[in-house]
Amino acid sequence: MGRDVTERHRAAEALVEAERHLAHASRLALLGELTASIAHEINQPLGAILSNAEAAEMLMDSGELGELRQILADIRRDDLRASEVILNVRSLVGKRTPHFVELRLNDMVDMALRLAAAEARRRGVLLEAHPEPGLPPIQGEPVQLKQLLLNLIINGMDAMAGTPPAQRRIVVRTGRGPGRVEVSVADAGHGIAPEKLPHIFESFFTTKEHGMGLGLAMVRSIAEAHRGTMTAENQPGGGATFRLRLPVEERHHP
Repeated sequence: MGRDVTERHRAAEALVEAERHLAHASRLALLGELTASIAHEINQPLGAILSNAEAAEMLMDSGELGELRQILADIRRDDLRASEVILNVRSLVGKRTPHFVELRLNDMVDMALRLAAAEARRRGVLLEAHPEPGLPPIQGEPVQLKQLLLNLIINGMDAMAGTPPAQRRIVVRTGRGPGRVEVSVADAGHGIAPEKLPHIFESFFTTKEHGMGLGLAMVRSIAEAHRGTMTAENQPGGGATFRLRLPVEERHHP
């Protein structure tokens, strides 16, 4: 009888140890996926910085200095974008509480489009903005919301890799509904397969050949942290539309 108790005790200890190793392995796997996703996010602005720096060197060698100011502005913008990726990840995985402030959705869209402008030029993508004027303010974390919008815009560019150059266009619109404001990002890509549409915001689910499946999951996490929702749908004429809806604080006047 005592031997049976000892064996059960050893088996229980072995099970606990195995579960501990499994949990550790899972954390390492998640860390690996997250690191790869961050590397992918940062690689784009760093690549653009390198290309612009090389172009600036060529202009300096040729004595053509007129375009240097624009190139330096692009370098600064891409550097800021890489920094904001890091800040956003730190705010998402850290323990600090996001600092929400009063924001204007149209301002967030304008900033995100400016950050994406250099990448859009590099890929030959036209960026269109259709902001609805006079939208009420929202409460939000500026870095997170800009990163959410930038992720959607870059995701739309990725979806148009096989689209003819003349048709590559991202359209960003803002609007309002009962107790909310919203922003949509539409591309002219191949759309999302119907069977994949319900899973598009799940962690580690991706429609890209080399994707990590964390970009849109992070987008949804930011939306939910702002008490908002994310949806995705295919457009009748082709391409996909991603829509963020955020609540508006009701103001009661005496």
